[in-house]
Amino acid sequence: MTSITITFRAPVAIPITMNKQLNSPRPDNRIVAYQNEFKVLKLVRDFGHLRRIEVARGVWARSSLSVAETMAQRTITRLTKSGELFETSNALGGMSLVLGRRGATRLRTRDIEADAGYDLSSVKSGHFKHRSYGTRYLIERIAQGHRAFSEYALSKGWSPITRDQLAARFHKVPDGLVLVPGPERGTTTRSRPWTGSNSRTRQSPAQSLHARLVLYRGYGL
Repeated sequence: MTSITITFRAPVAIPITMNKQLNSPRPDNRIVAYQNEFKVLKLVRDFGHLRRIEVARGVWARSSLSVAETMAQRTITRLTKSGELFETSNALGGMSLVLGRRGATRLRTRDIEADAGYDLSSVKSGHFKHRSYGTRYLIERIAQGHRAFSEYALSKGWSPITRDQLAARFHKVPDGLVLVPGPERGTTTRSRPWTGSNSRTRQSPAQSLHARLVLYRGYGL
């Protein structure tokens, strides 16, 4: 079993500014809206481009499908009207969302590297269908509470392991990475072999968390 050790930053927290309402039984609707907008922008940033149903599943995974779709529609409508998201046609004849300049700026103000996605060729390329399979798989893993990094994130250097490291170790670059805590796999030191994956153990000073590197190809799911 091949092992590889990597170091990565902690997940980005969703920052908010709020006034404490000591007598309020529920969060302020404006705060909730801000949080939802930030989550949507961050998810689209992480994948480069997403369809609405993918945003709904990735951000509102704990909600029913109808609630998730409703919340996604409301949030996306606000973000497209503000120019923070831009919707464009994709290679399958549907529509995909990319970051607008204002959306990228909003993320950068929180020290999150981001670029506008107006010129992303993959939205209209023949590779879109293949990539959409991988995207849906990664979104499902995110919905399960795992950390996932898309092919786009790999190309931008936003994953805990670089494309060059992947190519050197496995002689190919995967369509994505998924990190799964060791306890969830029923192991405390090393992960077990898994189809299409390689394993390694990671330990950080802050916490001991054994994670798994999953390599996959969209058509092989």
